[in-house]
Amino acid sequence: MTHAMHDFLISLGCRQHRSSPTDYILDEIDCEFYLRFDCADDTDRPDVSVKTCDIHIVPLRADDWKAESIRLVADCNRQKVLRFLFALGADRFKSQTRQVMYEVSNPLRKSAS
Repeated sequence: MTHAMHDFLISLGCRQHRSSPTDYILDEIDCEFYLRFDCADDTDRPDVSVKTCDIHIVPLRADDWKAESIRLVADCNRQKVLRFLFALGADRFKSQTRQVMYEVSNPLRKSAS
């Protein structure tokens, strides 16, 4: 499955979860947790497309990552994902993630580099 949110999350440095193709993991940001982006279609809300995702926080040592994850934000588009990541602090992310965050939030930065 390829869609705009998939491409965006991969560009941020997320990796697709091997057992769940609609889940993306962004780790190496904290020693206690990682972020999970759930891009599954919401059958309860047909008006929401695959261009959105839910952001979850998952304890790093979780036995059952789906059961122990906590949904922080629902139905995020690219802009909401960026706002959330910036709220966490850009310095905590890998350079690839930071670069995409800055380029997407300020398109002029991309053309200048």
